[in-house]
Amino acid sequence: MTRSAQAACLLALAVALLAAPPALAAGDDEDADEHEPPARWSLAFGGVMDKEDNRGFDAALGLALTPATSLRMAGSSVDYTQNNPGGFLAQGFEIGAAHNFGRWSLDAALGRWQDTDILAAKELKLGAALGAGAWSAGINGLVRRSTFDAVAEDTTVTLADGTPLPVEANAGCTLMNTGVGMHAGFQGAAFGAYASAMSYEYRTASCGFDQPGFDALAHPSRAEFEVLEAPLLARLASVGPRRIGFENTLLASEYGAGASFRHATLGFSLDYTHQVEAFSEVSSQTLSTTVSAELGAPGSRDGIDMTLGVTRGATVQGGAFLGFGVHAHF
Repeated sequence: MTRSAQAACLLALAVALLAAPPALAAGDDEDADEHEPPARWSLAFGGVMDKEDNRGFDAALGLALTPATSLRMAGSSVDYTQNNPGGFLAQGFEIGAAHNFGRWSLDAALGRWQDTDILAAKELKLGAALGAGAWSAGINGLVRRSTFDAVAEDTTVTLADGTPLPVEANAGCTLMNTGVGMHAGFQGAAFGAYASAMSYEYRTASCGFDQPGFDALAHPSRAEFEVLEAPLLARLASVGPRRIGFENTLLASEYGAGASFRHATLGFSLDYTHQVEAFSEVSSQTLSTTVSAELGAPGSRDGIDMTLGVTRGATVQGGAFLGFGVHAHF
C-alpha cells in the first residue's frame, strides 16, 4: 500500500485522543440523585516555564453533546523570545469532535498554528481507537500545509541536474506533509501505561518568486527547498523540539512512553518523549514526572497537576522545566 493510500485510510478512520465523553451514572445506587444531570462542560488550562525562561500556556474547553459525542476547542501560546535571536512566538488553535461507539471511537480535529515571522500551518488530524477492558489501541493520521513567510533570496541553488542557479528575488514557499502513527495503552484501577509513535513525511513543496526566470524551482526538491528556506529553517532549528507548547516545529518523528499509578485521589506518572526535527535532524529527549490530585471524591475528575521535568538536546542549554495544570467539569 502506498503512503498516500495509508494516509487516506487513516483519514477515513481516526480518533480518540481529544476528549473522552463522560459516562452516565448508574441508576442502581439508591444514594445517587437520579435527576442530577451529568457534567457536560470540561475546562482545562495550564502553564510551563523552563530554566531558560521560555514559557508557554495552553487551555481547552470541552462540551459533551451526548454521553457518546463531545466537542473540543484548544489553544496554546509559546514565548521563546528570551533565547531566540530573531524572536520566537508561537500560537496554536484547534477544534475537534469525538464519538464513542462503545468498543471503538473516532476523533477528528482541524488546527492552525503560527510561528511568528517563520510559517503558518493548517492541519487535519484524524484517529481511531479500539478498547477492550482496560486495554486500548489506535492509529492517527495527519495532513498539514505549511506556508512560509516570504524570504529575500540571495543564494545559489544547485538543481537536480547539477546546474547552479543564482536566485536574487523574494520567494514564498508552501510545504505539504503527512503523518501516521499509533498508540496503545493500559489503564487499570491503580496502574496504567502507554506507548505512542508518530512519523512524518514531507512530500510536496511549491514556491513563487516576484521575479521571472525561476520556473525550475516552482516545485523544488527537498535539497532545493532547504537552500531556499535556509534562514527560516535555521530559526526553527535554533529552538529545536522541546516540551513547551505543541505544534511549534516541524518534526521528522516522535515517540513516547509512560507509566502511572493512582491511589484514591492522588496520581503519579512518569513520561518519556523523543523528538527529531525534520530538516536540521536536531533531536531531544524529555523525561518528566507529574503529580495529580483530585479536589473531590475519587472519580470526580476535577483537580490539579504539577509537572517537573528536563529536556536534553543539541539546542537546549538549561532544559529543566516546571508546569502546572487545572481541570474541572461542570
